[in-house]
Order: sequence, then structure tokens, then C-alpha cells
Amino acid sequence: MSQLSSPMEGSPRPIPERAPGRIFTFYSYKGGTGRSMSLANVAWILAQAGHRVLAIDWDLEAPGLHRYFAPFLDDPEMVETPGLIDFFDQFQDGARRENLKQTEGNAAWFEEYASLLRVAVPVNHPFPPRSADKPGLGNEAEGGKPAPSGCLHLVSAGRQGPSYAMRVAGIRWDEFYERFGGGIFLEAVKAQLRQTYDFILIDSRTGLSDTAGICTVQMPDDLVVCYTLNRQSMLGAAATAESASGMRRKPSGEYSLRVWPVAMRVELAEKDRLEAARTLARDRFSGLVRHLSREERREYWGQSEVLYFPYYAYEEVLATVADRPGTTATLLSAMEGLTRRVTGVMPRSGPYFSEEERRNLVERYRTAARKETESVPRATGSGVVRMFLSYSQRDLPRERVAALVAGIEAGVPGARVFWDEKVAFGEDWSEALARELREAEVVLFLIGKEWQRSKLCLSEMTTAMRLKKRTIPLLLVSETPSGPVGPLPPEVRHIRGTQISEKNWENDLAKLVRGLAQLTERKLAVAVDPEDPQKGRWGGSPTRAGYVLSGQVTAISSEWFDVVVRVQRPAGDSGATKVIFHLHDTFKPQAVEASFRGDTAEWQGSAWGAFTVGAEVGDGSVTLELDLAQLPDAPKVFRER
Repeated sequence: MSQLSSPMEGSPRPIPERAPGRIFTFYSYKGGTGRSMSLANVAWILAQAGHRVLAIDWDLEAPGLHRYFAPFLDDPEMVETPGLIDFFDQFQDGARRENLKQTEGNAAWFEEYASLLRVAVPVNHPFPPRSADKPGLGNEAEGGKPAPSGCLHLVSAGRQGPSYAMRVAGIRWDEFYERFGGGIFLEAVKAQLRQTYDFILIDSRTGLSDTAGICTVQMPDDLVVCYTLNRQSMLGAAATAESASGMRRKPSGEYSLRVWPVAMRVELAEKDRLEAARTLARDRFSGLVRHLSREERREYWGQSEVLYFPYYAYEEVLATVADRPGTTATLLSAMEGLTRRVTGVMPRSGPYFSEEERRNLVERYRTAARKETESVPRATGSGVVRMFLSYSQRDLPRERVAALVAGIEAGVPGARVFWDEKVAFGEDWSEALARELREAEVVLFLIGKEWQRSKLCLSEMTTAMRLKKRTIPLLLVSETPSGPVGPLPPEVRHIRGTQISEKNWENDLAKLVRGLAQLTERKLAVAVDPEDPQKGRWGGSPTRAGYVLSGQVTAISSEWFDVVVRVQRPAGDSGATKVIFHLHDTFKPQAVEASFRGDTAEWQGSAWGAFTVGAEVGDGSVTLELDLAQLPDAPKVFRER
């Protein structure tokens, strides 16, 4: 596997002479309790109070913690960012290479693999320093120096993509512990985390599994047990917590694991049944809150419930964003209370954001929920293809830019081009540009001398490339014989675009419009099958103009199949150099570019069942389509799924 990234720039480093950080695991026996939502909000509240916080998505089988922080992440879908599974992969690869079995004498060999900082990414928000009146963990400012600012970092479950599920299934936890000394390795991981962060919050797998056992028994100091008030959820959660607590009991008889039962999604209707469920929960969990005094237990049971708020059932949005602080009977007030009870940290008073910031963030969450990170235009309900124009005002007069935008919108069906003239009065420039760039399906770079000198324009190019947008360079050509402004940026030299010149303005604009119209024409069609979105979009035929799209499917387990799709070009044809394969929407990225090697370009991946593949050859003038369910040699179970 590829080398994992080095520690991120600006990440917290271990600080000597401070109390070690505390590790909390958030666990639920059943899904749908709001466990991940609670962890995300508690993490934000702690960081807002000035603490250094790390959130870890250890629910490898059903990852999703990153979605609560999506508007604040550089890679919201985690398609390029390594995470926990990559971390374990590298450790086990190193162990196999060393061919070592853990013994007391060589315990230090894996310490170089034990830093989770290599796969931690920042949640981009300026958290404030800890207030002087907020006692912390022994690392307050001394000697008049300002207190360190809070921070929130995330370790995702791992790089999301077609191979993710197979990589999770490939981790053998028995081998991890028995052959590689995984237990001692995790203790080294914990030690490094405690030195670096004040709070480490782990989102655990539900139910009974190897990973859930690691998260509930070995890792935490505190176990936050989230449950709903039904018997299956309560009894299963209580049994797991009791088992974990017993396994962590010291030889002296002292219990080293603090358990915090939290009733979630509580509805106040059906009062008699609610009281019966509360009584059962207290009975089953009563022996697990022994770390609280009798008076503390009475207060805890009376105040620890989290009510059900239907709004949060539909979007992964932080309550610190969606709710106004200081209002009772909100999810935010419940999360602040939970933070105070289980961590001992008093939430910072006052608003988390200005009202304008809060409204903008709510909209960013809604945008993130709608957005699909794809490299090709996709139809919206209104048949609109959204485009973003990146340009420098010093390269062209504004009236020329306006004419260019008007020409595209008039000549390309469904095209809506955003440029800075369309920023609404009173709206923040940077927020509007960032939002429109994220939502755009096509990004046009109007590249002149000043564009190449502009940090903003180059940043827009970097963002568009990272989000795998369909990008089109438009090279501004001067009227002098010297021609183009100079070499194109290396990031776009391989992408076919066109030129725009003052001398041939009308002809160049007409050529651009024709190319964009051809690009978007077939993308405006509605998918004929919502479960197979590429079907019918690429002409329906696997052969055209001498090009042939073929596929091969091989079983690699009872559930998963290796898929190879190829485009064969006519012998002696060297005009087209690449193919863009369009896959099912569950693949990230959904569009993959492959170069011809000899006369063949191919893509290989893993799939659970059949789907339709589209292929654009060269500049897109030749399109091919292949339904993998129609391959006669493919396994029957694959074709019928």
C-alpha cells in the first residue's frame, strides 16, 4: 500500500508535564440511537471550550462520523484521505515484513507505526483558547502566556472507495492480537494519544464484534453507552457494558472503567410505558454507575436523557450549528449537558457562531448533503448544468466576461454560469465563491497572465482538481504575434480546452459553445433506471466507430467480484489517448480516467453486483455503453443482483 501521510502541518505535538488525556468510547448495542451524532457534538463543544480533541471513527463496517464535519473538511467524502483501516494496514504490513512475533524483548519495534497523527485531519474552524476560569487538564497557560487554542481533529474509518469493504473484511483481528502483539501496540497508540490530546472520542461499532470489544474494553477510560428505551437496545447495551466493566476490574477489586448510560431519542408520549422503560433501564444499569455517589446518581438519572428531535433524523448536521445557544429543550442544550456530566468540562457560554455564520453553515450542510463529488455534469430536477467561471479581472474587461457568460448560457442548453458578478448584495464573497465552486459540475478556467499570478485563481484550480470536477482550460491569446500568454499550469496541460482571442472572438466563442453543448447534451437526460444511473446515457451500444467496450467478471469471494472493463481502439488509430469510464454512483470517484496502453484502456475494481458502464473516448465524440448484467460469462449471482 502507499505510504501514509506525515503528521499534518500545525497539528498539536506531545506536550510534557501535563495530565494525560482521557479516552471516551461512545457505544450502542443497536444502530439508530444517535451515538455518532452525540460524539460529534461533544467533540465540538470540548474544542469550543479550548481543549485539544481527537474524534476517531472506529465503526469500520458502517463509517459515517465524517459527515457531521463535512463542511469543515478538505475532503468531505473521505475519498482521498487515509484513515483507521489504512493505519492498521500499514502496521500489519510492517509486522509481516519484519516477520516478528511480539515478545517483551522486542516490544519497541512497532512504535514508529503507533502515531495516529499520520491519518488525522483538521476540522477547519478557529476554535478559541481555554478561558482562564475553565479548569482543564493541567496544561493552562503559565507565565502570562496565552492559553493554547482548542482544536478538533478527525481520524476517519479510512479512504472510501470500491475496495474499502474488502480491506475491512481482510483485517484478521485474531492475527492482529496473537501474531503481531496488537494489544501492546494499542497501548502504545493510547500513550501517544494521551500525550497529544486532552480528549480522545471513539465512535464504536454496534453490537458484539472484535472491533466493538477493542473499543469498549481495551481503549477507553470512560464508556458512554447510548441506548433507546426498548428492551432489545437496553438489555443488549447493559450486558455489553457490564461485561466490559468486569473485564477491566483490577486485581484489587477496583473498577477502572467509568460507565455513563445515556437514554437517547426519548419521546414523552405514552407516559406509563415511558416510566416503565425508565425503571427497567435504571435497574439494569444501576450497578454500572458506581463511580457516582447516591446523590449524584439521583441527579444523573433525572438529567441525562436526550429527547428525540425529528429534524436531526434527516441530515447529519451538528446541533452546535443548527440550534441557538441558551435555548432549553433543544438538542444543543442536551449535548452541552451530556458534555458537562461525562467529561466535567463546562461548555463555553455565549454563541458558537454569529447568527449570519450559523445560517450560512446550515446551508453548507444542506449543500453537502445534496452534493455528489463527480467529474461530469449530472442532470438536476430542472435540467440545469451548473458551471463556474474562474478568471482574473485584470485579464479581460468585465463587459467581455459578461459577453462570454451570456454567450455560453444562450448557446448551451441548461447551462448556468456563475461568476463574481452573480454574488448577491450583502453576501460574503469568499463564502459565495467557495459554495458555487463546490456545487459546480463544470469549471471553466479563463487563463491569462494575471490569472496565473492570482493566488485565488490558482486556489480555485486546486480545489476543482481535488473535487474531480470536469475542468476546461480556456487560454487567452493576445493580439500580438507572440500568441499565447505562456505555458499552461501543469495541472491542466493534459486537459483538452480551447483558446479565446480578441481577434477571433466570435469564432472562438462559437467553438466553445459547440463543445460545451456536445459535452452536456447527453448528461441532461434523466436516468432510465434509478438503480442503474448510467443505463441509456451513452448510446446503449458497446461498439461504435471501431471502438469496442468489453467486460470480464471473476468471483473473488461469495459476496464480491473482480470487474475489469476495457476499451479496444481500432488498429493503427492513435488519435484518442484516454477513456473516461462512468461507473455506478456508489463508486467514488464515479468517473475514472484511463490512458491507452497500446490499443487498450481499462479500469479494474470490485463490485457486489452488476451495473452499466459508460465510456467516453478521447474528446467524448465516441461514447460506448455496456450493461455488465448482459455478460454471458459473468457469474449468475453477479448478473442477477
